[in-house]
Amino acid sequence: MKKILFFTFLLIWQIGFSANESDKLQKINQQIKSVKENLTHKQAEKKTLNDKLKNLEVSIGNVARKLDDNSQQLKTQVKKLDQLKTQESAIKIKIEEQQTQLQKQIETAYVLSRQPKLKVLLSQQNPDSISRMMKYNEYINFARVRYIKSINSSLQELVETEKQVGEQTRMIKTLVENQAREKQSLQHNFNKRKIVLTELNQQINSQQSRLKQLIDNKRELESLVSKLREQAKKQTFTSFAKMKGKLPWPTEGKVVQGFGTSIDGNRLRSTGVTISAPIGRDVRAIAPGRVVFANWLKGYGLLLIVEHSDGFMTLYGHNYSLYKTKGQTVKTGDLIAKVGKSGGFSKSSLYFEIRHAGQPVNPARWCAGKP
Repeated sequence: MKKILFFTFLLIWQIGFSANESDKLQKINQQIKSVKENLTHKQAEKKTLNDKLKNLEVSIGNVARKLDDNSQQLKTQVKKLDQLKTQESAIKIKIEEQQTQLQKQIETAYVLSRQPKLKVLLSQQNPDSISRMMKYNEYINFARVRYIKSINSSLQELVETEKQVGEQTRMIKTLVENQAREKQSLQHNFNKRKIVLTELNQQINSQQSRLKQLIDNKRELESLVSKLREQAKKQTFTSFAKMKGKLPWPTEGKVVQGFGTSIDGNRLRSTGVTISAPIGRDVRAIAPGRVVFANWLKGYGLLLIVEHSDGFMTLYGHNYSLYKTKGQTVKTGDLIAKVGKSGGFSKSSLYFEIRHAGQPVNPARWCAGKP
């Protein structure tokens, strides 16, 4: 009987133990599922934030480019207005001179009119003198008509010029109003970008997360370069290889991260150089080539890639705005972009790479001097 009771108790205990372990396992599985769901949600949220960042930085670049174009147009229109005003002043002076000449003609005609033609003809003067007098009278009348026509023509020219001055003034006013709106839009986008960056940085709360993001960014760039190489065509531009050590730097500034140096203290090494420069500074092509990419790329922001001869490519990242589009050819020194901090960066700089056959090479060995 005791044995039966013992085995019954043991059986109940085992069943209870198994039930307890099953509950624990179920809870662990639920926790794993919850973590996975949370991770998936975070990744989706991060992707959404990156998409927002892309849209904002592309928009900022477009507005900045438009503002620059408007500024150039405004300078041109103001110069044209100044020319029109100078022209207007010259016409007014011309009219005054013509009116003075006409007044003299009228005064002369008045003096002659006091000698009627019949009286002159009936006088006993020499016929040659009479003929000269009559001719002189005709000349004065002709000159008077000519001056009147000149004044009318000048007045019409003045009216037209004043009309152009008015139109030019209105055009400049419109440009100035557009500038104000675009600047407001730019500031609005900058404020939104700041919020998105704060949210993104909150998600990258560990060194490991930062490293993973950098590796993902590099992987995307490598994939892009690989695709571009597959699409590459033989270029007939000036030999890039022969310009080693003589090429200009794409912008002026200070190299804050050299080729091959550690990125943020991680094991990942830089495949280009980062040149610190103020936002809006010109970025220029270092050699002739063809633009094969001009768009936003995660981690590099507004990125422009130029394909050169001999299998070389140059990459220009973190730009504020792009001034060339895919397919356009560029010459050495052409304006291709403006320095910025796109790609989620807080400080303005240019990220610059030179690649040969898809592999990065040290720009300091190819470009002369310092940026």
